[in-house]
Amino acid sequence: MCNRVGPEGEIVFAGQSLVAGPDGGLLFKADGREGLLIVDVPLEKAARERAGRPWLTL
Repeated sequence: MCNRVGPEGEIVFAGQSLVAGPDGGLLFKADGREGLLIVDVPLEKAARERAGRPWLTL
């Protein structure tokens, strides 16, 4: 999930983007500063999680 950060017109965006893992656990949560981050997502774990939850493929 990504979010803008800083003021834009009359709106102030909080930032705090995040990356969730295949099991829904938090892998990374950004702060309120602008930046770029690369996060490794364990694809083999995603395949195992998907196989264990067949209702997600519907």
